[in-house]
Amino acid sequence: MDARLLEAGGNPQEAYSRLSSGDYEVIDTELQRATGKSHQSRRYFLENYFTINTKGEGVGGQRLQTVYPFTDTQEILWEECVKDWNVGKPLWLLLLKARQIRWSTLVQGCIFQSTITTKLTNSLVIADELKRSNRIYDMSDLAYNCLPWWMRPERAIDSRAEGHVLFDRKNKEERITKPGLNSHFFIDAANKPSGSSRGFTLHNVHATEFGLWAHAKILTSDIKPAVPLKNPNVVFVVEGTAKGAGEKNAFLRMWNLAMSGRGQFRPVFAAWWREKTYCKPFPSKKEADKFVFTKEERELVAKVKDEFGYRITKAQMSWRREQAEQVEATEGDAEMVEQEYPSYPRSAFRSGGLCRFNLKNLAHMEVADVRIPIWAGDLLHRRTPDGKDTPVLVRYFARKPFSEEPVTPFDREALTKGPLWIWEWPNSKDIYYEASDPCAGMKGMDNSSIQVFRVPRKGERIRQCLEYRGYADAKELAKMAVSIGKMYNQCELAPECNTLTEHIGNILHVHQYPKIYRWRRQDRIKNRLSWFYGWETNGKSRNDLMTRFNSLLNDGSIEIRSSRLLSECQNFVQMEDSDRFEAAAGEHDDVLFAAMICCYCLLELDPKLFAAVETPPVRDPKIQRYNTDYSLFDEMENEGQPSYNML
Repeated sequence: MDARLLEAGGNPQEAYSRLSSGDYEVIDTELQRATGKSHQSRRYFLENYFTINTKGEGVGGQRLQTVYPFTDTQEILWEECVKDWNVGKPLWLLLLKARQIRWSTLVQGCIFQSTITTKLTNSLVIADELKRSNRIYDMSDLAYNCLPWWMRPERAIDSRAEGHVLFDRKNKEERITKPGLNSHFFIDAANKPSGSSRGFTLHNVHATEFGLWAHAKILTSDIKPAVPLKNPNVVFVVEGTAKGAGEKNAFLRMWNLAMSGRGQFRPVFAAWWREKTYCKPFPSKKEADKFVFTKEERELVAKVKDEFGYRITKAQMSWRREQAEQVEATEGDAEMVEQEYPSYPRSAFRSGGLCRFNLKNLAHMEVADVRIPIWAGDLLHRRTPDGKDTPVLVRYFARKPFSEEPVTPFDREALTKGPLWIWEWPNSKDIYYEASDPCAGMKGMDNSSIQVFRVPRKGERIRQCLEYRGYADAKELAKMAVSIGKMYNQCELAPECNTLTEHIGNILHVHQYPKIYRWRRQDRIKNRLSWFYGWETNGKSRNDLMTRFNSLLNDGSIEIRSSRLLSECQNFVQMEDSDRFEAAAGEHDDVLFAAMICCYCLLELDPKLFAAVETPPVRDPKIQRYNTDYSLFDEMENEGQPSYNML
């Protein structure tokens, strides 16, 4: 084909006249394979026609080649793309990743293929700065110049200075008689005062380095409204490496929103250990045997294995240790390596601002203690024929208790949707404590929360067993708190009673729960000690809660297992121009306050209970719920339906 173009002196029209029928068949076949909208066509184009400049690793240095073969990390992203394309959905992805794992190449390749093969298509690449946007578009420019002449569309405008490339007939008269693609590619920057407003539709968007955008609102105010919501061919990808956390981090807020299953974007994450090149092989077996994991590294290996079923090798950890040493030398904090090369999603966002709790302790706890629950779902109440409310556990997700065996892949979306998380079923020999924090029960506002912690025996830590975070109103939360309290050996319950008195009123008078925390305080009128039910958070008690919880964190006396709770701890920061600590903008602190109340009141129990080993109660063999120490619920499995665990 190239010979025909040379013979024609570079004139494509003349070259076409010199082609044989066999040549035309080849061209038609390749165009059908590479220019379709199926994921097979997109992949064929990437592997055969999207030319890139390699990183120059290995023998031979840098060279030009197509995106073949896909790397392991690229396969991760591709599988997520295919999920949407197979069901006819537009691609709206929010990508959080380690550095240099070649995801930008796939995204840009897909957008480039769409722009040069589909008429009337408008595409945008936008980064924080124009030079970075141009660097991303350079991939498309290189691929364009390397395309065979019979696949390369004409460019009517190629103005990088104005950030505009138009694929159309160069001759204005031909645009009328024989219209071209009339497809546009725009290159823009987010960090500029004028914003990035467009007066027309955008079909493809590659928003990169989002963590560095100074004007993040451009994404939702200017760009997102220009993208059709239901066009199945849309590719809208926001990606980047996280930069910090706190009230000003739009990336973190968007990530949390996507992880909760809300909004248009679907979250996709790739850790550093998924990239095969991120390892440092040992020169000999002797050197490998000498390499020993530190305590922190062992905890990280255990967390990754438990949550992802992947075992980090010594060679991989050797590479990470080297990166951490370099980061510590330049930034003074080895833990900042997680920002550029995260091991799990939350580790990418390093909290900013003055946090009420020690961030190093929280970072250590996130690796050592935080785990996905063994059960997630919801607690409902159904009315029986005799008029009683029966509590029913509805399972969305379940896994085996923590063990040395690798976990199998699971449905993270089902886990995320479950408001009730359980790490430890009640054991008849243990003592538990429960606290509840009611809210209005309206979506989009504060959450209602319940926490259950296990009272430690001698030498143990206070261990989190259960957490509810959802939109139950005060009355419904009272039902749930009572049912959970009965489930956990009728433990003592500390309901917050600041404003929504209906919550504690239902616990006391409707459900008549027998064990409720009683707050002993000074009566200002009669100057004597008085008691009242429940926990009241005021100025003084609020500080007492934070101080005691911080002490438990500092001396390692508490075991937090919930990623939701730890996230609220990390984002509990000092407000500007104030000495008050609250949740950062866009964050919540409801599960945190329920946990602080629970731990505070737990420590006011009779000290003798902390070392007690209770005699198991006499069991009635006729009662089915006493069959196991791990759950007081009957298991009812229905094929193809959610599992219901009933009291």
